[in-house]
Amino acid sequence: LYLPSGFYHDAFYSYSAGTNRKHGPNILALRERLVTTYVRWVGFVVCDGHHYVGYVYDSSQGTLTYGDSLHGPPREEVLDVLTWILDGTGCLLPVQLDQGVIKRQTARAGSGSCGVAAHNFIVHTVDSEEPLWLPESSHLFRDALLRDIVLYNHVTQDTTEVSNISPTFSLFRETKLRLSGLWRLGGYMC
Repeated sequence: LYLPSGFYHDAFYSYSAGTNRKHGPNILALRERLVTTYVRWVGFVVCDGHHYVGYVYDSSQGTLTYGDSLHGPPREEVLDVLTWILDGTGCLLPVQLDQGVIKRQTARAGSGSCGVAAHNFIVHTVDSEEPLWLPESSHLFRDALLRDIVLYNHVTQDTTEVSNISPTFSLFRETKLRLSGLWRLGGYMC
């Protein structure tokens, strides 16, 4: 389950209310989903200033991992906020925040690609066959992500005729894109 980018911001705001904490509608919907269906992975991106960091919760292990392309420390409260959200759902509560595998961006390679790297960290953590983001080929990952967004927009907008959607989607799923020496099939549809 990949949460929208604004989810954490809203959750942090609710959590910060101290003794007046209340789960808002998005948190309640997530909790309902976690209670009623099996969700192994929950991925979300946190924007800290102008920098994006990916986080992945694995419900089967009760672990929380983060990937920061600047190799900085995680936000201190993320573990507490996620634990507050998960408490009472029956999910294993994470007790620590572990640093995941992510390459470091530099001024010479990958600069300005923290959002793409954070997204790739989440996808690669869930699917190890997904190529790992590399600063030197960041432009290819940006191009692939843009392609996925454009295709997703096309597929979701063209709802008048299923026959218009299926051939595009099939072609997309069968398309192979070369990324830094690894083959990647198609893309992900949400």
